[in-house]
Amino acid sequence: MSNRQATFAECIQSHSGTPLLIHDKKLVYHDTLTAQALSLRANCSGDSSYSVALQTRDPYQLILGLVAMDGYAKKLLILPPCTPLETTAALFKQEQITHLLSQEGLRRITDENQQSRQDEATNWLFLTSGTTGDPKILSHTFSGLASKTASHVGHATDLRWGLAYQAHRFAGIQVILQALISGRPLVLPRSSDAAKMAEAFVEHKVTALSATPSQWRQLLSQGQIRQCELRQITLGGEIADQAILSALQRAFPESRIAHIYASTEAGVGFSVSDGLAGFPHKWLNTDRTVRMKQSSRGTLMLRGSARSNSNAIAAELDPEGYLDTGDSIEIEGERVYFLGRATGVINVGGNKVHPEEVERLVRALPGIQDARVTGKKNPIMGQIVALEVEASEQTSGDIETLKKKIRDHCRERLPNYKVPAMISVVPKLPVNDAGKLDRKTA
Repeated sequence: MSNRQATFAECIQSHSGTPLLIHDKKLVYHDTLTAQALSLRANCSGDSSYSVALQTRDPYQLILGLVAMDGYAKKLLILPPCTPLETTAALFKQEQITHLLSQEGLRRITDENQQSRQDEATNWLFLTSGTTGDPKILSHTFSGLASKTASHVGHATDLRWGLAYQAHRFAGIQVILQALISGRPLVLPRSSDAAKMAEAFVEHKVTALSATPSQWRQLLSQGQIRQCELRQITLGGEIADQAILSALQRAFPESRIAHIYASTEAGVGFSVSDGLAGFPHKWLNTDRTVRMKQSSRGTLMLRGSARSNSNAIAAELDPEGYLDTGDSIEIEGERVYFLGRATGVINVGGNKVHPEEVERLVRALPGIQDARVTGKKNPIMGQIVALEVEASEQTSGDIETLKKKIRDHCRERLPNYKVPAMISVVPKLPVNDAGKLDRKTA
């Protein structure tokens, strides 16, 4: 393994004797994790080259697979456990996967042998969510993923992290690397239910937590999470509006709060920690680690070393090496704000409406826990704006009064075509497996 980058296992070896994970209420030390990783890797020791798919609901087992196989397997295909069988089979064939690590353990799934590795870095393959089209396979390396994480390690002194994201998601991997590379314990909750996660984080005294804005809204509505003495709060995966940033500042006034822009395609882009939604206008078109500009269609474009090294991404770069993220932005004075996905706009009589813009406005109202905007077919306008809101118990009693309050609030601040034509109050808005507001079930 000469002439190669340091592996995941090698990057955490300096934490010998340190508890790295809290799983099933047990402390897992570096030495135990390493010994188990070596045992797992030994099952592939007879193969000159192999590629492993990691498809498990157990976050500990997935972490073990990453530590064991990085630097030794040719590829690590990180799959959601719920991936359909026909999709899984096609991906295994496409990526020439030889072994599968699942709930049943590690097993060989093909008799075919791959070519020798020739000391290449392991490709970490992620499956995109497919929320804006068919899922794609995107490739990263450990060194590429860890390079951006390393810049945040300086803030990690004496922190205890909690894993709110699913471990197989890109954001989950970032939290895992953040904690383990810095040698800080990572709490792995046994459930993705907000109340049960909060219970685990409180019990194990988590002081650093990263989650989507939707997850944070759920956690704050439970109340129990406020018992954590959080010193580091991170938001990612969705637009962080001012309402959720301000709510977190009130709940945890001593905490450092940052919202991170990242995607599986672009890798980690940048983080904002000034307590405000959006990011400074001066960051556009300046010489930064990650360079940013606005495209002719109004979307954010990034150029940086953390992006996926997949051929599919290389084909999408502009002549200057920028990747179009597909996220629409708007410049207001000295601030740049995210409007939403360019592919998710609602067409109301030829006028474009970003669902996220209306949602942010509605969430700013007192008593509104969350909001979801969708487009409903209309024979005259093509589509109309439909709004669902999740309200607190104090405001959900008189539904008609609440609806009027929302409609009046929107009419005062939005052009008529953006004002919701339909408003409904629901007990709870769905959050998908990625921790984001579920727009597919609308």
